[in-house]
Amino acid sequence: MSRLIFSAVNPVNFRGHVNFVTEGSHQWAVPPGVTSVSVVCVAKGEGGSMSNIAITNCSGGFNTNRSGGGGGALRYVNDIAVTPGQVISIQVGSTSSFGSSVSAVGRTGGTGTGGNGGEGGDKAPSDAGYGGAAGGGGAGGFTGNGGDGGDIGQDNATSGTGGGGNGGQSVAEPSACRPSGTPSLASNGGSIVIPGVTGAFGGGGRGGVVGAGGVVRVLWPGDDRQYPDTKVDNGE
Repeated sequence: MSRLIFSAVNPVNFRGHVNFVTEGSHQWAVPPGVTSVSVVCVAKGEGGSMSNIAITNCSGGFNTNRSGGGGGALRYVNDIAVTPGQVISIQVGSTSSFGSSVSAVGRTGGTGTGGNGGEGGDKAPSDAGYGGAAGGGGAGGFTGNGGDGGDIGQDNATSGTGGGGNGGQSVAEPSACRPSGTPSLASNGGSIVIPGVTGAFGGGGRGGVVGAGGVVRVLWPGDDRQYPDTKVDNGE
């Protein structure tokens, strides 16, 4: 169920912000005096897979063979015209969006300016003789993309560009014999920090782990406060 959110506003200069970090649908009422906003959206990171493979002569034990999840895309749009009292639908999750004006969809989709999430790392081939966990993909940045997660058995994780999160490193486990579900030491994809919001967002999960959540941040006035770096923090 969505909730209608009202925001406090400074009556002198109509400056303010509102953050949405809880996954799901929300409704936001534009405050009095506000006629333009700037918005950034980050899609939540994908989770890594949960598959296991049996190990020969392991007496019932399992090794994991888990691919990494991709990072979430980031999209922003500045100076969006709004009307005081207007009610706008906001979504946070695999799709994070602000009405029809801005959206970050999955790893590479959406409307607006910004970077794509990195790819999650691949699991080991079925005939490799080992398993493990792949690294997660990094979240998209304001001016670049997230790095790709490392494939199991390969040292090939890449760094993010333009503020995008780094890809997570993989871990290969050639001789592991352990119960199903035991966690790995592979790395999640790097998440992105949005100024003025607590937490980090959009990183893909390593094999077997959920990804980081999404976020929508709204600033006003949109003609004065603009992404990626003009008065975007609280108090600016």
